Amino acid sequence: MKKIFIAEVQWYDEFGEKDVTDTIVIYSLNFVTAMEHIEEYYGDTLEAVINLVSVGESAVINLGQKENNESGIEAAVKCIMENNTF
Repeated sequence: MKKIFIAEVQWYDEFGEKDVTDTIVIYSLNFVTAMEHIEEYYGDTLEAVINLVSVGESAVINLGQKENNESGIEAAVKCIMENNTF
């Protein structure tokens, strides 16, 4: 069964000429394949995987309860869209 991992990944932004740290979610069979996915995604720009933690063994991630007037779905989608390229 696949697991959900969260990682902090440091990589070098060649255009901005600076180190950047991303927080990412990986859906993978195990720790080893999660690392392989990270390496494939970042390629030669990858500098370090600072933290890689398994957070669940299902296809569901609980993003918490809403604390303001914004819906929980709107907040989660906004966060995902701000930090990912589709």
